[in-house]
Amino acid sequence: MTDEWREALRDRLRDVVHGLRASRDRRRGVPWLRAEFLRRTGRELNLQDPATIDEKVQWRKLNVRDPLYPILSDKLRMRGFVRERLGIGANDDLFSRLLGDTARPTAQWLARLGDGIAIKANHASGWNAFVQKGEEPDWELIARLARHWMRRRYGLRKQEWAYWSIPRRVLVEELLCGADGAFPLDFKFETFDGKVRCIQIERTNGGRMLGRFLPDWTCLPIPDNPRISLADMPCPAELPRMIGIAERIAAGMDYLRVDFLRAADRLVLNELTLYRVSGFSKPSPPQMSDWLGACWRNPAWPDRSGEADRWLGGILAL
Repeated sequence: MTDEWREALRDRLRDVVHGLRASRDRRRGVPWLRAEFLRRTGRELNLQDPATIDEKVQWRKLNVRDPLYPILSDKLRMRGFVRERLGIGANDDLFSRLLGDTARPTAQWLARLGDGIAIKANHASGWNAFVQKGEEPDWELIARLARHWMRRRYGLRKQEWAYWSIPRRVLVEELLCGADGAFPLDFKFETFDGKVRCIQIERTNGGRMLGRFLPDWTCLPIPDNPRISLADMPCPAELPRMIGIAERIAAGMDYLRVDFLRAADRLVLNELTLYRVSGFSKPSPPQMSDWLGACWRNPAWPDRSGEADRWLGGILAL
């Protein structure tokens, strides 16, 4: 038996075990999820009366089975949804150029696509590999990683239902980088009832950076920022366009995060996020989770939108 056959058997067994554990956790009132929430956020999970954005993400994961969610979470089908909603054509440059997709990734197929590429699993978040311009990677190693993605269902233990039914593919896009080869800035637009309330900007590769702003570009303080601060970043000229696109995509949805990438003169839509940080964030300051939670309204919960300004005022006063 080859090493990859052993890996395949382990992957399938792991999925079965995680699926059984997830089902058992739901039947028992999600004790594992509650313990994990406490470990990661430092708070007890309240699913009967969720208040913070993280509690509401957990509630959504367990209770909402909207057939649109797998489409929004699929990196391939999401493109069609966005084009239809915005009324744009297939040749519009809102997305990174799609070089190919397959259910059977091989070293030969990847190598034909060349360097300067981003390789992603369409049915997951964070399952990516990047090949820079001029790089000569081990294509077989990357193909083996991609085949590993194809054997796995994403988010089983964390109850991320929207990913489970997505037809699995590996897609390859052009790699968006600046002139100096640096990774792009990631603009994350938190939308509630179709309106942007908060913008988080970060870069996790090539110099870790983090900043947080209101739509009018008021900087939100991050007292314990673990990265290079972007507090002095000038308002980007593309901000009105990004806000407009994000709000049109999120129209009619109680909560959606819309993510863009910007590098040099390129701006592309990266992904749509239903389960931000899988509902396990521990922001600085902690009041961020309370404020964003108050912004999120749903008929299933008491309306706390009247508390949003109080939470925001406390954050701005830090």
